[in-house]
Amino acid sequence: GTIVESHSKIWVDYINPTPNSQARFNGFGSDMFWVNHAVTGNNWNGSAATGLVTIELAPGHTQLTKPLIIIEGFDPENSFNYLDLVVNPFFTGPGSLNIVIDTATGLTLNQAIEDEDYDLVFINFVNSTDFIQRNAYMVEEVIRQINQLKVGNEKNVVLGMSMGGLVGR
Repeated sequence: GTIVESHSKIWVDYINPTPNSQARFNGFGSDMFWVNHAVTGNNWNGSAATGLVTIELAPGHTQLTKPLIIIEGFDPENSFNYLDLVVNPFFTGPGSLNIVIDTATGLTLNQAIEDEDYDLVFINFVNSTDFIQRNAYMVEEVIRQINQLKVGNEKNVVLGMSMGGLVGR
């Protein structure tokens, strides 16, 4: 009998495309800070969730300075990973950064994120079907560790994909 409403504000900014640029976020190279780094959260209801965290630094960065934390969504077969997010040319639908956001120039979301100088932090649930609260405690621990690693005073940006949005909230 209870009605609950939620409202969110979103800010959309135009990003000038870089002509003929290719997205640099590709899942390999010396800019990989963490690759599937296991992080376990606090216990909730008797056990804890674990996530595999991948961090790829922005061009020219040697330290984590401007994190864009992406939390994966519901993935019951555990088949979606960081490479699907940034590289897989056959996965260009929702959930991929390779979607074109400017048809006139071919600019992809991946390129736009790079142009804004973000470091990518991807959280891949070991068990996305676990309790939201349990996975949320793990995300909380990831953010705590990110804040310890981060240099400078840039704010974290958190993007949750589908169920990842619930967990991040």
